[in-house]
Amino acid sequence: ANMNTAKYSGAAFGTTTAALAAGGEVSGTIEQVEIFDGSSWTEVGDLNQERAYMSGFGTSTSGVVVGGFNPPSQTVLDLTETWNGTAWTEGNNLNTARYKLGAVGIATNGLVFEGDTGVPLEQSVVTEAYDGTSFTEVADLSVTRNSGAMCGTATSALTASGTQASKDTLGVATEEWTLAATVETVAFD
Repeated sequence: ANMNTAKYSGAAFGTTTAALAAGGEVSGTIEQVEIFDGSSWTEVGDLNQERAYMSGFGTSTSGVVVGGFNPPSQTVLDLTETWNGTAWTEGNNLNTARYKLGAVGIATNGLVFEGDTGVPLEQSVVTEAYDGTSFTEVADLSVTRNSGAMCGTATSALTASGTQASKDTLGVATEEWTLAATVETVAFD
């Protein structure tokens, strides 16, 4: 089934039978959110801040939307909003404002990486881990980029291609993210 509103550059996450699409642009940014149940789209609670070129992760009942760009004000955003299946709540912001960024994971364990900072010819290598409440900068990417193709989880992710170095250069670099397991030794007396 078609969406209720034609749009582009929004965030989407979920599964083929339970997906959520948030924000984007029509003839300006919008805050509209639609949910997909496997056969049709229904408009649900709007974002608190209209924006485009953001990213998101999670499920249709528990998700997160991060970053983005607001064209009317020409503002790169560090905003985070969490979705509880009914409404959006503003959460702790990203440490680095950016748009055209990548994100993977679930609402309590996400990973946000790459993006455009809004400074001419400056893409980001910053990677931030999300624990369900706040963001912590972790190991950065090796190659600056925005708009890469991404997949995975907060513990095992991949980003490939994207725009690198300048706005006119398409990249081919692929990078993998692997979170090392924490091993604890327990001694019994």
